[in-house]
Amino acid sequence: MLRIANFSYMIRFENVTKQYPTGNTALDDVTFTIDRGEFVFVVGPSGSGKTTLFRLLIRDAVPSTGSIFIGDWDLVNLPKNKIHELRKKSALFSRFKASSGQNNL
Repeated sequence: MLRIANFSYMIRFENVTKQYPTGNTALDDVTFTIDRGEFVFVVGPSGSGKTTLFRLLIRDAVPSTGSIFIGDWDLVNLPKNKIHELRKKSALFSRFKASSGQNNL
């Protein structure tokens, strides 16, 4: 069972880099924390890494380097059989999928 523990932070990126096989770097050494209860907007020009950031959060992609946590769940090392459970219980997944079909991120 997937359980998000009562951590002070909800989402944490630690030194995350995502480089695609083409050589394009979407995110380069990104570190941030989103605390429980915070409301965050992700904005930037086309190609700045917004979609990549969300794909990493829903484990639709994995970083080239770095760590990503939602509560105590390590998304980089999350077993494939737990990805569906994470997405099902996460508001991030449903809102991202709904908005990405209507708007460019």
